Amino acid sequence: RKAKCLAHILKSLKELEALQTKGAVRFSRDATALLKEAIGLERQRQGLQPEVYGALCHNLEKRLDRLLARNIIDPKNLKLAKRLRRYRDEWLVFLYHEDVEATNNRAERQIRPFVLQRKISAGNRSEWGAALHARIMSAFSTAAQRGVNFIDLLIRALAEPHLAHL
Repeated sequence: RKAKCLAHILKSLKELEALQTKGAVRFSRDATALLKEAIGLERQRQGLQPEVYGALCHNLEKRLDRLLARNIIDPKNLKLAKRLRRYRDEWLVFLYHEDVEATNNRAERQIRPFVLQRKISAGNRSEWGAALHARIMSAFSTAAQRGVNFIDLLIRALAEPHLAHL
């Protein structure tokens, strides 16, 4: 399943809160509190009985639905609420899949060296080159995460192209 990064939406909510006054600030504060609570709940997963954890997740889902069902009038809140609604099924995926993180911070840190390399070298000269570079770096990172020697993987892929997708 696809999952959205909570760090990005929390940043947007914080920026929105800074712009709002009076009652208009309530939506961003409530959304922020709910998403931070979800992150906290996920961190407690191992210490909770599965049925208790499941019930707490279900409660958060219902609260998110109530938050998104509000009649929002403020244009800035409405824009962010539409974004939350559009990706409703992607915000809390991390609660149900242990291999999915609440944020993509680790992934962004992993690609940072490759982005810096691209910027320092003045980038790729063509779309084809950019796509090739992205694929190679993705394979390199995946191999590193799995503890596989990238050179060995590359040699195998060249020797046995029909296995390259493995």
